[in-house]
Amino acid sequence: MAVTAIKSWKSHFQGRWESFEALVTPEQSLLSIVLSRGGITEDEYFSWAGNAYQIPELKTSFFENNFPAPDFLKKFSPPDGLSWNADFFPICEWDGNPIIACLEKPVAAQGSYVLVRPQFLKSTWGQLSAKPPPPPKADHPLNVFLEYFTFASIWQIKDQKKMACSLSNQPIPAALEFTFNVPCLFQIAFTTEKPYHGYIVSNPFHQNFFLKLGFPNPEHCTVLPLQQDGKVTGFCLLIGATKCSDLTTLRWAEQTLAGLNPEILGLKSAVSQPKPAAIQLNKNAS
Repeated sequence: MAVTAIKSWKSHFQGRWESFEALVTPEQSLLSIVLSRGGITEDEYFSWAGNAYQIPELKTSFFENNFPAPDFLKKFSPPDGLSWNADFFPICEWDGNPIIACLEKPVAAQGSYVLVRPQFLKSTWGQLSAKPPPPPKADHPLNVFLEYFTFASIWQIKDQKKMACSLSNQPIPAALEFTFNVPCLFQIAFTTEKPYHGYIVSNPFHQNFFLKLGFPNPEHCTVLPLQQDGKVTGFCLLIGATKCSDLTTLRWAEQTLAGLNPEILGLKSAVSQPKPAAIQLNKNAS
């Protein structure tokens, strides 16, 4: 049974989670998806949740030396009507009573609770449940990009500057198709035949595109043009954190893309090497 919270984060953050509902799976809750994809930032949510639920956030230093044994779940029963899950489980004990790690505090449930950031919930739950949830499409060919980026996808250009997603390493809404004949990162990569590498300038196309993709507030994007016979036929879109914005990461991404099987990319032969210069946007640039 799902946890019913004392106060509704949905009400507080109305308008910022609805587009993610279709991505919910038995292994991942709506709240964890919204946080992982930036619909609500972790700092914003945990600041609100601490006040709303009146419970503390567990310091990350706890996880440096504390690792619950795999049989720890069997030691305690969940509150009546609830079940342990990836967002709600005992993480330690005090005087024989469990301290429950959670993303949100349930209604009318007795016990002691602490808020825990998603990355630590995920790793600890994987240890406790003895079967860590696998990353999306674990054997996916685009997962080679996960060394630096969190999302990778291939987009094929159709006609009249229309593009559609042909491959992605994470689930995305079906039948995504966009026309990029307006100022946007894809138009830049298409026109210049060079990578776009940097932060996202806010405009109607970008807002609509990334909202529908499920990443409404990406910190950084890299778009690598796929070139065949001297013509741009598609793009490789990579999404990651701000730390990905250096040129070393860009060169690594270009080399990684060049090493992929061209059939995966919808090409007849290997990706052409991009032009030497890259378009790099830096918020701190004068």
